[in-house]
Amino acid sequence: MNRSLFILLGKNGKISRSLKSNLQYLKENVISISTENLMSIIKNKKSLESYIFKNIKYKVLNLDLIIINCLSGTTPLENEIKLNQKLIKNFESFKNKYFYIYLSTFEPQNKSLTKYRRQKKHMEKIILSQGDNIIRIGYFIKEKNKFKNNNNLNIIFSNLIFNPIYVPITFASYLSKVISEFSKYKRNNSFIKCYSDKFVINLSFKRPFINLQPLIKRNLIFIPLPFFLITNLLIKLALVFERFNFLEFYIHKIQKPISLYEQQNYISKVAYTKK
Repeated sequence: MNRSLFILLGKNGKISRSLKSNLQYLKENVISISTENLMSIIKNKKSLESYIFKNIKYKVLNLDLIIINCLSGTTPLENEIKLNQKLIKNFESFKNKYFYIYLSTFEPQNKSLTKYRRQKKHMEKIILSQGDNIIRIGYFIKEKNKFKNNNNLNIIFSNLIFNPIYVPITFASYLSKVISEFSKYKRNNSFIKCYSDKFVINLSFKRPFINLQPLIKRNLIFIPLPFFLITNLLIKLALVFERFNFLEFYIHKIQKPISLYEQQNYISKVAYTKK
């Protein structure tokens, strides 16, 4: 019998919704708490544990609580640090034993040209110093078996020397299994890399016109991009936006290609499960 209750922070996000569905499929006890309700609890200094007791059907008196932070992490660093402090203070009042998991990004300890990756790097240090747990993930994909090439030709984006541009990915099913396995050994200060595969960026003649897929080495046609030049232009644009504290949402979007560029040197060096 499973003696754990999984609590997903951030009810409506893609990761949280997929995790809830997959964990339920694995017969786990799981609930999710919306960002709005979580922020209300924190702001009004209420007990998160009391909220859980009142809003779930499980008898939680003897269950260990495994709390998974699925929040977007796109707020300013100082806000995320303060939220983390308030969450930990709230967790410490729990009567039930708890384990806190922070979802991070692909290898942020390496180059960190983007605000998002620098923030994840900083938060990882804080989480580990607390004795809590980190799971690093790549680009999150809900379904494992939906990828197929719609063209007779295999058209992919590359850099100017025809090296494919890779994207590290994590399948929802694999992340769910890793988290479910965590509930069996429950060791704090765990550091887990959860990478399923590396995909290429494919150009299709059907919707969606640009998608991700495994590299297929037949009938390859490369579309070379001046990736280095594009990245440098975006870095300068993002720095201007950051300096004037302008359009925070768009800074995050602009920095995604920068993040992908800086990951290329490390993507081939990590292990992938293909799961």
